[in-house]
Amino acid sequence: MEHELSIIIAVEDDNELNIKKTVESALGQSYEKTVTIICADNASDKTRVILSEFQKNDPEKCEVYYTTRFSARGGAFNLGLRKAVSEWICFVNEGDILSNDFADKMISEAKKSGADVVACGYTVFDPEKSEGPEKSDGGKSGINDSDYEIETEILKEAVGKLDYDGHAILCVNPGRMESKIFKKKIFDVNGLWFPEEISFEKLGIHRLALFYADKFAFVPDRLYSYSKQSDETALDGLYERIDVMSFFMEETYKREFLEDYPEEVESAFIDDLYVKTLFMYLAITPPSKRDISFLKMLSEAVLDCFPEFETNPYYYEKYDGDIKELLNLHISNPKKFMKLTAKMRLN
Repeated sequence: MEHELSIIIAVEDDNELNIKKTVESALGQSYEKTVTIICADNASDKTRVILSEFQKNDPEKCEVYYTTRFSARGGAFNLGLRKAVSEWICFVNEGDILSNDFADKMISEAKKSGADVVACGYTVFDPEKSEGPEKSDGGKSGINDSDYEIETEILKEAVGKLDYDGHAILCVNPGRMESKIFKKKIFDVNGLWFPEEISFEKLGIHRLALFYADKFAFVPDRLYSYSKQSDETALDGLYERIDVMSFFMEETYKREFLEDYPEEVESAFIDDLYVKTLFMYLAITPPSKRDISFLKMLSEAVLDCFPEFETNPYYYEKYDGDIKELLNLHISNPKKFMKLTAKMRLN
């Protein structure tokens, strides 16, 4: 059977429950023309046993590959990109869950609309509190519904042929990469590869793929369930977000997106790679363990790239006065910022 969609799953750890629920959701698609490509990075013997069983039980729809060196999730996804031969691809984190009609509805929309990128709605669940989205929060989305509705409405604005404004919208508000399918040629023709050996790899590649898309479609159904565990919030991971900053800037400069969309690229950098990094750091690091060197490093990284980011119109509209004051203090005086935030309760 010729497969139309390759579901590429990156496996990084030995969590048997996470691996099984993700792979089972991929193999359980109602749409027959799918193949599940599982790529494991630095796989243990335990993981190899689990994955070999899936491949043995369904060899026509399940392929398993292993990286030859440690390359993190980005390396696993790149391995999947090299192995996939279908027209469409998607990227799934270990621990996340696809609804059984994910492929059916996404491919149907792609054929109907002629789009080369299709996005869908999603939910978020906490694996420590539930086994999956069907048991999470009594059926609620697991995310702030008002923020989700705003994100959805913005994505709808980009639906159709992507002109300059459409690409600008998706650069500033791309949504989640996981809840999308892409024509593989976007990656093949433009030489797009995930950054390897660092966390948060999708921050570096997601917007690049959207810049190269010609037509965008959106399915409002919540077909992808995103595990909070997929969000790496370990301190080491936050340091690696700075590496993603460098990757993203180099790629947007090299591919001339920085020249064509200067305000949008700056906004993306500041929002995803600066503001979220800063507040994630404060959220997961007790005041007594916060490191002034990290705060200085983050401030310097921002100023090296966008010293006048506070004049960006997207930045001006997005953040309220209190947040802007905190960010200004961090940039101008990280030491004073650290003292002030130590007394604050930040969610």
